Amino acid sequence: MRDRVTQAVYAFMEDHPTVVSLVFVVFLYVVLALVALVFETYEKRKKAAKRAREEEEKTSAESDKNK
Repeated sequence: MRDRVTQAVYAFMEDHPTVVSLVFVVFLYVVLALVALVFETYEKRKKAAKRAREEEEKTSAESDKNK
C-alpha cells in the first residue's frame, strides 16, 4: 500500500513539476510569514517592556523627589 502511494506521488511529481514548484514556493512563503509574525511580536513585546521600565523609573524618580 505504502509503495503504491509513494509511486503515485513520484509519478505526479514527474508529470507536474510546475505544481510541485508552486506548492514549494507557497510553503516557503508561509514559513517566511510565520517567522516575520514571530519577529514582529517579539519587537512589540520588547518595546512594551522598555516603555514599562521607563515608566517605572519615572514614577520611582517622582516618588523619591516628593519625599
